[in-house]
Amino acid sequence: MSNTQTQLKGKSVHAELISAYLSLLEKTKKELPNVDPELVINLLRYQTKYPANIPWVRLEIAFKPSIEPGSKKAKLLEKTGRCAEIRHGNVFVIDHSMTLKDVEEFARDDDVEYIIGDVPPC
Repeated sequence: MSNTQTQLKGKSVHAELISAYLSLLEKTKKELPNVDPELVINLLRYQTKYPANIPWVRLEIAFKPSIEPGSKKAKLLEKTGRCAEIRHGNVFVIDHSMTLKDVEEFARDDDVEYIIGDVPPC
């Protein structure tokens, strides 16, 4: 492959891709600071590969220690229709079909400290 074929607008494709990836990470950290960027990327990957499907996601949502667990558990049940497992009093684990938009809604709760999760591999 010639040098010309591996360049895009004066930069190598490699450099362009790294720049785009770093921009995505930066935007994710800025817009959703309490969500694991890898979770966001995995959801984006799934949603673009299978646009007609909603992935089954296992989320771990850590709330501030001062929250009342019962009210948060009730809100998660209302939103997902599934009962969350409570760990350590303020960490909730829930398995449910959800999109990045759903995770974003959870992240907007002022009581959320962090959200991590697993998405099935593509």
